[in-house]
Amino acid sequence: MFQIAPEAKAKLQQFILRSFVKKISQQADVVFSYGGKITDIIKSIGVNPKHIVEIPSGVEKEFIGTQSHPITNPYRKFVFLGRAERRKGIIELNDVLQKLIVQKQNFKFEFIGPIPDSMKIHHDSIIYHGEIRDPQKIKSLLSQNDVLVCPSWSEGFPNVILEAMASGLAIIATNVGAIAAMVSDKNGWLIEPANKQQLEKSLIEAINSKDLTSKKEQSLKLVQTTFNWDIIAKKNIDAISGK
Repeated sequence: MFQIAPEAKAKLQQFILRSFVKKISQQADVVFSYGGKITDIIKSIGVNPKHIVEIPSGVEKEFIGTQSHPITNPYRKFVFLGRAERRKGIIELNDVLQKLIVQKQNFKFEFIGPIPDSMKIHHDSIIYHGEIRDPQKIKSLLSQNDVLVCPSWSEGFPNVILEAMASGLAIIATNVGAIAAMVSDKNGWLIEPANKQQLEKSLIEAINSKDLTSKKEQSLKLVQTTFNWDIIAKKNIDAISGK
């Protein structure tokens, strides 16, 4: 609503709805925030900081793995999970992947989600699984990869990142919304939105990384100790009850 929009249609939608969201938020007794830049946005529209409660999202305990999948392939395996919405950054991602192919970088890249034929790259290094709704199948596919790539222009607290971390993946993501609460140099790479140079650099660093296993393990540990729903649910209850 108040983040960077990648196209005119999105900008118009934001413009139409902003005043209503701003008014409702200012009048609320409590405004829940994912934290990070989301809290900064809420403050910027005039919400009293005392009314803001920061609570992240989480992952079901059953979805969280016990260990990260070992790196056994001679190439790095990346994955994108989501729809072909403009703000998801697929156009920028495709441009970078085309460059990596020309450079003959040693990688495989999988897309999970409804990607139209017009946006597909026809190359042996790129695999398209289409839309998958079965959570266990998604979990299985995620765990077979090394790095999730989330190059969005705007986000809140993306479940896709949490699910990838729960499957033991390192993360390359844009520093928008509350993503910085999930991703750091300990478990991945934070880049600026729409910055293809940073995206390319991060992908190449991941391909050549000597400590990728450590990053994968850190992702899983963070979900296990911080972002599982048992912990998050208690935080919600405590916040609502005023504890």
